[in-house]
Amino acid sequence: MSQQLPLNLRLKDASSFGNFFPGPNREVLEQLRASVVKAATQTGAATSMLYLWGAEGSGRTHLLQAACRLAQELGVAPAYVPLADVMALTPSLLEGIEAMPLVCLDDVERVAGKPEWEAALFSVVERMRAASGMLAIGAGAPPDRPGLKL
Repeated sequence: MSQQLPLNLRLKDASSFGNFFPGPNREVLEQLRASVVKAATQTGAATSMLYLWGAEGSGRTHLLQAACRLAQELGVAPAYVPLADVMALTPSLLEGIEAMPLVCLDDVERVAGKPEWEAALFSVVERMRAASGMLAIGAGAPPDRPGLKL
């Protein structure tokens, strides 16, 4: 069995819900915040999957990191994976991630056209559906256009 190495992926210090200007997207902000609280405290039914999309600079990375920060503040360990930063690694880094109460996968469109990564992403989605945690996905395109085959 190979040894698992920790990734040095950190949240930006400034990423929080308190310093995000939602503009017309206040509902998205509140839905994400409420879902994280429910997933972290296991009170009520949390939204099991959220897909945030928008152009670069729209704040989706900020929101995903803010969700992770809130989960940490509530005493649970989230997983934030910026796919754009880990593509040189093996997709096996996603194995077992469904055990986390909150999983945030950012830049999901980056795996498009990479069969091993697409299969790993598909597997994460399916495993998270069966688990009791929450999956939040960030992408630069709507769910019907990220270019994924799976």
